[in-house]
Amino acid sequence: MNSYIEEYQSNEAKSLLQLCLFAHSRYKHVNYTWDNRISFSHLFLRGWDAIREVNSYPPSIGPLALYKIDEFYETVDFAVTAVSQTCSIIVSVISVHRF
Repeated sequence: MNSYIEEYQSNEAKSLLQLCLFAHSRYKHVNYTWDNRISFSHLFLRGWDAIREVNSYPPSIGPLALYKIDEFYETVDFAVTAVSQTCSIIVSVISVHRF
């Protein structure tokens, strides 16, 4: 009977360890994707402001939207220019390939 209890406690400890490792892995993944999203937003979105990095509802400065055709073309031009200059700047540890 005593060995059954020890085995049960051992399995419970293993399950708890697996759960903690999984949670830590997911936490790191979410932080990694959020950090990349913010970095690329700074690089490629015209009019990006650090206030947008805070998750709040409703957003304190309103939605990031385009209302005029000229704004659309300026935003696309900004993004294309930023992409073309990506090879001349260092962006973390990603590699950028020219096509």
